[in-house]
Amino acid sequence: MEIIYRYKKLIKRLDLEEVLRDPTSKDSIEILAGKANIYKLISNIKKVLNNPNIKREDYDSKIYKFVHKTFEKLPAEVTSDLRFWQYLCLNDFKFFVEKRFKDPTTHFLGSQTLGGSHDNALGRLFRTGALKNIDGNYKLSDILCSNQQRMQDILDRKIGVLDSSVKALLEKGNNLIDDEFSDLVMDLNEKGGAFFLPSMPSSEIKKII
Repeated sequence: MEIIYRYKKLIKRLDLEEVLRDPTSKDSIEILAGKANIYKLISNIKKVLNNPNIKREDYDSKIYKFVHKTFEKLPAEVTSDLRFWQYLCLNDFKFFVEKRFKDPTTHFLGSQTLGGSHDNALGRLFRTGALKNIDGNYKLSDILCSNQQRMQDILDRKIGVLDSSVKALLEKGNNLIDDEFSDLVMDLNEKGGAFFLPSMPSSEIKKII
């Protein structure tokens, strides 16, 4: 088990070039509570990336469980902190971000909103795996990873991948084509202005979309 770190300050795009020159500067990082099996995760991810039978678009579905299982025991204040995911993506898992995305810059950093963090290469996989918290298994996570367009719709539209909205969207939109599913997500975003979605179970959310 290895010590885990985060950056003291959130890294912005304008800071990226400077940070990449010295991503582990002692002045910019701090130790967090808890440990994680970082080296095992690195090994598991490299096995996927080095498998010639696995395509780039399938990396997420093959890797997200490894990411989630590695970090799920950490305190929520760690796994919900974008600075933690930024540190991982700019250091131990930089190789993954560069291999997974044609333009990795956005995915080194990600962004933070009230709905959670988005775009960060590892953070998005952890939050995909965290859907397990809803039903106790990875069924919803597998559904989400099976379609990159839907994964992008849900994670990048900042609905908040840990709430019942995701369950409602995946179940209600199961048989929709991609464009119709995107419209469903946009509809829910609009409904979020009138309803307090975090307080509603997925069964009630499905009734309003």
